[in-house]
Amino acid sequence: MNSGNMQDFFKGKTVLVTGATGFLAKVFVEKILRIQPEIQKLYLLLRASNSDMAAHRLQNEVFEIDLFRVLRAELSEDFNSFISKKVVAIAGDVAIENLGIKDEKLKNEILEEIDVLVHSAASTKFDDRFDILMGVNTKGALHALNFAKNCQKLKAFVHISTAYVCGNAKYEDGIVREKAFEMGQSLKKTSNLDIHTEMKLLDNKIAELQAMNADENTMKFALKDYGMERLVKLFFYLEWLSGYISKIYFL
Repeated sequence: MNSGNMQDFFKGKTVLVTGATGFLAKVFVEKILRIQPEIQKLYLLLRASNSDMAAHRLQNEVFEIDLFRVLRAELSEDFNSFISKKVVAIAGDVAIENLGIKDEKLKNEILEEIDVLVHSAASTKFDDRFDILMGVNTKGALHALNFAKNCQKLKAFVHISTAYVCGNAKYEDGIVREKAFEMGQSLKKTSNLDIHTEMKLLDNKIAELQAMNADENTMKFALKDYGMERLVKLFFYLEWLSGYISKIYFL
């Protein structure tokens, strides 16, 4: 699909983007608003306790950065009014079911309206606590997928993942083709990871630390060490999940 077709595709569409303050999500948002000003609406999900905090983060961490200088110059004094008409900041958390959207009315509106869901929320701090990484990178992807299944008119689900840069697949002609994965398939073709078992192991580890009355600092470092032990298997799972639920199209 070329850039022109993609531009036409987004005309009149409503899009939900998770992880809106992330590097790739900001680039996506800027380009969509610049090349297709006739987009209907952009719901941008940010981790925040309420909508006011989400709007504050969005303003400071996204729209005020240098990335938007071209669009700001094009629209001049109309920039802020254009953003307010096209963009809605949503407080949420992908580690929680229904993306952590507490406002039931707003959640239902999003489920009814969105045509595209771009899941970009993730942590790339792979030496972080394993429970945090599991919550955002693994449960977050599942929650986004389950949310997408409930959307009434969804046309595309896009999952942006660092899993795409992992693996050592070899191609005779050097070309990596974009091809849909089958259920359970991974790039390395060796993964049989049961993610529910992995979550149970994590729960057991946390329970073990709690039984030892581990303080917050001990808990933090113990879960970091445990995460490093499980990291390879987690990467395998992400490879499978990424290939199964999505394709990425670059504008």
